[in-house]
Amino acid sequence: MIMKRKSINEGTAARPLSQEFLLAAFIILVIAVSRLMIDLPNFKPVMAIALFSGFLFQRQAIGFFSITVGMLVSDTLVGFYEWQLAMVVYAALLTPMIGGWVLRRWNDDGYKFATGVLGFSGLAAINFYVLTTLAVWGFTSWYPTTWAGLASAFAMGLPFLKWTLLGNSVFAAALFGSWALIPQVGFLQAKVPAEISKL
Repeated sequence: MIMKRKSINEGTAARPLSQEFLLAAFIILVIAVSRLMIDLPNFKPVMAIALFSGFLFQRQAIGFFSITVGMLVSDTLVGFYEWQLAMVVYAALLTPMIGGWVLRRWNDDGYKFATGVLGFSGLAAINFYVLTTLAVWGFTSWYPTTWAGLASAFAMGLPFLKWTLLGNSVFAAALFGSWALIPQVGFLQAKVPAEISKL
């Protein structure tokens, strides 16, 4: 059975600024708490939240702000590291917002939308793995700056990639799945897939 869902293009009003800031405050809290509470390496919801933020926020600057502040707050508690590496990490964590913008254009095809959520989650994990591995190799003393050192860095990062892929997929499915089930909550409305298959 195919279930029709209303899109923001069908008359949803612009979300008030106060509600966007309320969402941002909630995201900051979730990022900070999850990074402190979840002990599995790289099994964190930050990139899934970034993907969701790119899709949900009508004012994208607030989405960028919420992810960045959430990371800064949690880094203040868990400890900072080399600033060059931190810049790369933050950029890699924010990149999935671009996927969220694309998902806004796919609201009329439920299958394409669902595939996009999982696909962008996987791409975000791979992007994070490549960028942060290069940054660790180039900006820290953990590996020699040789081709052998680079190969070793990528090899050592593979277990973390596994957890990143799993975390992104699980948290993205949870976020977008939960959102799809509560479209009646007005301030959470965004571009809703017009067709969502339901068994």
